[in-house]
Amino acid sequence: MAQPKPVSALERKAMNVSVFARVYGYVRYFYPGDETKNLDWNSFKLYALPRVERAKTPEDLKSTLDSLFQPLAPGLVIYDESKPVPFDKSLLLPGKKDTSKLPVVSWQHLGLGTPEQEIYKDFKIGRAQEYTEDQVALFTTIIPADSFRGKRFFFRGGIKYRPTSEYAYGGLYFKVNRANNQPPHFYQAEGQAGDMQWHHDNIDDVIDDDAESICLGVWFSGSGQLWADDLTFFTRNDDDDDWIYENKFDGDFETTKNGALPKHWSVPDINQKYKIETTDHDSYLGKKSVMIASKSFLEPLFKEEHHFGDYLQKSLGNHLACTMPLALFGDSKKTYPVPDKRAYKRLLQAIAKKHVPAEHPDNTYERLSTAIELWNVYEHFYPYFGEAGIDWMQQLPNLIKETYLNDKPNAFKETLEKYIALTHDAQGTVLFSDGQSKPFFRPFNWAWIESKLVITDVFDKKTNLLPGDIVQKINGQDAKSYLMEIMQHIPAATEAAKYAQACANIPVRDSDTRINLTVLGADGKVVKLACKQNFMGYRDSYNSPNDWTSRKMEEGIYYINLNNFSSLDLDSLMPRFLKAQSIICDLRGIPLSSPVLLQHLLLQDDTSNNTMRVPKIINPDHEFSGFWKKKQQLFALAPRLTAKMVFITDERTVGYAESFVTIIKENHLGTMVGAPTGGIDGMPNECDLGNGCTLSFTGMKVIKPDGSTLFGVGYAPDIPVSRTIKGVSEGRDELLEKALEEARK
Repeated sequence: MAQPKPVSALERKAMNVSVFARVYGYVRYFYPGDETKNLDWNSFKLYALPRVERAKTPEDLKSTLDSLFQPLAPGLVIYDESKPVPFDKSLLLPGKKDTSKLPVVSWQHLGLGTPEQEIYKDFKIGRAQEYTEDQVALFTTIIPADSFRGKRFFFRGGIKYRPTSEYAYGGLYFKVNRANNQPPHFYQAEGQAGDMQWHHDNIDDVIDDDAESICLGVWFSGSGQLWADDLTFFTRNDDDDDWIYENKFDGDFETTKNGALPKHWSVPDINQKYKIETTDHDSYLGKKSVMIASKSFLEPLFKEEHHFGDYLQKSLGNHLACTMPLALFGDSKKTYPVPDKRAYKRLLQAIAKKHVPAEHPDNTYERLSTAIELWNVYEHFYPYFGEAGIDWMQQLPNLIKETYLNDKPNAFKETLEKYIALTHDAQGTVLFSDGQSKPFFRPFNWAWIESKLVITDVFDKKTNLLPGDIVQKINGQDAKSYLMEIMQHIPAATEAAKYAQACANIPVRDSDTRINLTVLGADGKVVKLACKQNFMGYRDSYNSPNDWTSRKMEEGIYYINLNNFSSLDLDSLMPRFLKAQSIICDLRGIPLSSPVLLQHLLLQDDTSNNTMRVPKIINPDHEFSGFWKKKQQLFALAPRLTAKMVFITDERTVGYAESFVTIIKENHLGTMVGAPTGGIDGMPNECDLGNGCTLSFTGMKVIKPDGSTLFGVGYAPDIPVSRTIKGVSEGRDELLEKALEEARK
């Protein structure tokens, strides 16, 4: 094996750990063997890391990696890169067994699968899935709740079960979604699968006064089949009143074709374990019902899959390389090849001790474990590396070195944020469960306007600051260079969005934290002043342009701030909106509620929106096998609003807000005024990095309705408007002024 050049102890450790991180990711997420099932991966890393970093030479490192991974992945071969070892699939065969009767085991990923997020799934082909109460199928429809608030309801339906395991529960499902982010109320008529006889389930209660919408239908958990029919919904004002039949949906399924879903009914985005369809196989009334059936455990998530003999071959660094099978044969008990049982048992026993040496009381290995997990999650599952223009592989050794060096909690968090920033993932966030709140803020807001850092809001007059003042220096540092340092830790997709986030009023824990400013006032005088960051209880202008919910601007023209505007607000203002000339909707921030307002603007149901793409993954290193298209349905609601619509956007319009813009653009619902949006959308993918740290990252790719790129571009407004220092000094919202001007036309 080639001898490496002499390096420092830190460089050697970082090289060793980087190689380990690569192998770890391949084995954890792509090795198909049964030995990795239910392994405590965080404890495995804590056990492995001190052994890995001690390796003095590539030969030592190879020996250490073999001892760690052979009990888990006996098909993995690590070798001297100067002496390639050809992949030999014959070494993976199960002796004299007839392989024609054995399933081929391999991994499929739709994003990074998490139990909490239905859209992101992991699936091991060729292996039975364990059915538990956590795996649930839903078949539901959503109806507006405005005419039902405060009323007693009665929801009933015919239900029939056929269980194939002890885990088989199901029945009627009823959820009341409430306004202002109040927790919804759930109701379930739960029964265990029984004697294959039809019976009636029912749910009755009072609908909340703050109800926004009602989601009703049926649910099923476990293995087997459930049929549902004659789903009916009744309400009444008082106990003495007659029940009123309220079905605005097809609840008997008689007009739906076999194998199809009834109109206005929906199922979760990906039914990995269940098939839901209309059938005439059985019914409670009439000829048809809806059937929910657990799928065969061999049914894959998508058609792309590995076959026996497929493998990866990777250069690992530090003069090492590896081959690893991506598909193995397996019988009902194990996959092949089988590891040494004693070595496997010894490894599991060692992992269980979660050993961290006493000479590292600052949890060096916990930090390394967390950094390794974060790097691997992005490396294999993040869909935007092509657009971001970053070689993530090259960043791994640097991340490991900085993790060693930045040995304080805050410094380590900043290290992780710095590397997430390189991905331009505006939804990339790391959270630590340190239990410490940060309640104090600057007594002012500022923004980057006309290439200057400008005071925009002042909450404490004692600071002697005024809107429009220009900040030249912060703690003795030039204002722009100060922001540029902050921007190194901000993962925004556009330059404007980076500046906006850098200017956000970040909370601090200590009310005595001071900030020293050199400020140029409107009178031309330069003053120096010091402010304590001790302000509490205000709305950061980054998250919302103002504190308004709605406002009548003038006769026939209304303004609503979608960051604060709920469906209840829409219901109360609907009579006025139906007569309005124009409505201005502010999207500078994240909307509070669902796009129900937009549904009242639609001429017809929007069922064509499939701009979201979830990566189909069977290979590592973000070599995707295509994308699964997430279909979205948005149904038109009555009454339809005919007012002229004007939407305000800027760089703060990201994520969920950009989903609104997609609907607006695709259906030509109004005019956009302001600045380009932030340029990243898609449901965040969340995962546990271990050691009290969680990661949220963008797990899907989103394109514009015309097929063009959204990432890093955003949506351009129809009427561009920028803020000016003069406008801030005069207390004007220039984007709103232009929107009002457009609304008057």
